[in-house]
Amino acid sequence: MAAVRTGDLTAAEQGLTAAFPAGAWADAGGAEVSGHVVAGLLTAPPGRRDATVPAVRLRDAVVTGLLDLSYAEVAAPVHFDRCRFEQPPQLTGATTRTLEFIACELPGLDARLTEVRGDLRLSRSVVTGRASLENAHISGTVHLSAVAFLNPGDRALSAGGMVVGGGVFGRGGLRTDGETRLIGARVDGGILLEGARFSNPGGVALCLDDVATNRLACSAGFSTDGQLLLRGAQISGEVSFYDARLHGPDRALRARGLQAGELILMPAEVHGLVDLSRAHVGALRDAPERWPTSMRLDGFSYDHLLPMGDAIGVRARCQWLARDAQSYRPQPFEQLAAYYRRLGHDDDARRVLLAKERHRRATLHPLRRVGGYLLDALVGYGYRSWLAGVWLAVLMAVGTAVFAAWPPGPVDPEHHPHFAALVYTVDLLIPIGAFGLRSAYDPAGATQWVADGLVAAGWILATALVAGVSRSLGRD
Repeated sequence: MAAVRTGDLTAAEQGLTAAFPAGAWADAGGAEVSGHVVAGLLTAPPGRRDATVPAVRLRDAVVTGLLDLSYAEVAAPVHFDRCRFEQPPQLTGATTRTLEFIACELPGLDARLTEVRGDLRLSRSVVTGRASLENAHISGTVHLSAVAFLNPGDRALSAGGMVVGGGVFGRGGLRTDGETRLIGARVDGGILLEGARFSNPGGVALCLDDVATNRLACSAGFSTDGQLLLRGAQISGEVSFYDARLHGPDRALRARGLQAGELILMPAEVHGLVDLSRAHVGALRDAPERWPTSMRLDGFSYDHLLPMGDAIGVRARCQWLARDAQSYRPQPFEQLAAYYRRLGHDDDARRVLLAKERHRRATLHPLRRVGGYLLDALVGYGYRSWLAGVWLAVLMAVGTAVFAAWPPGPVDPEHHPHFAALVYTVDLLIPIGAFGLRSAYDPAGATQWVADGLVAAGWILATALVAGVSRSLGRD
């Protein structure tokens, strides 16, 4: 770039040029400074003076024209404080030191493929066009605290493929109006978005698909108006939605295939579906009063369930599974039952599997549904086989009372075994008629109906017991 003659510079530009070699601040007092002059200093800087380090530090200036550093090697740090840019700075493919825009106004920012050997700071700035950081490499941290990215109806912040050696800090009032994308970003130090607000009504508010980081904090007042996408993300540590407000409205959170060390699902408010299908987390922290109304849990797996607050019983956990918006899916129930078995809580595991069969029953043809109700009532689908004993005791009591009061007559009055009402009732209930009283005595009238009913009940009870136990053993 051709050098700019000192005589052609304004007073503010001369002050910046004089301050540059020592890296001192140049306060323009609201005057205009040409982007051409700034670029000239950064791309053809003079040598150091004494022990000073050259830097552009410009405060309270209007940067006119285009600041174009595309593919430039910028060896000096760049700091803008309370500056207003007439055109979006162009940093495509540039290599820079620390780059700061503090409390600035920018109509956009093009930093695609930029390598920042230090920090990138946009704190308290307002960007009214697209900010592009696709495939940028930042060795330090990215500071977005209290930044407003305003590009409604379009992408406000686009940082797909961005690599950050430190963290991305969006605390303290980060606000976006438009779509924010960090698809495939790699952030070693965590993405911390406490209190941040992302708005793109009817579309995607925040896309973190395939992100890899060690922590994701969407908590402490974090909110979205539009979908939050977290599909295929790899979070080695914690993902927190504590006190978050998620508004889809149809789909609030899509985290299909998420892999995380821990998921804190404690939103303050959710409008829309929460999709955790095929996700796996080391630990899930939640509480019934914060459960989303509609979820998708098919394929969702976890190693530990750690309630935030009071313990969550198996009945409540079954109600949690019942919030799955999909039709019957066995995997969520099987996953929860396996979790209880791993803890040694076999009774709780059987309760979950019974709930699974009841949930499945609602999807059956009405005739098969009737059979399901019968199997449930008699033996609890085999997971409550003790019910068979209860039914047997009730039937034995009824039969014994009836036949003690109205004993049947013998088939052969001359040769017949001694009659005992209890033994006769048991003989009717056991399908094979083991004691021989069933064929030796012939009830009449109303007792004939009682006897036939006991025989039928015995067959039904035996069939239900065999079918239910076989079903439960097969599932186990």
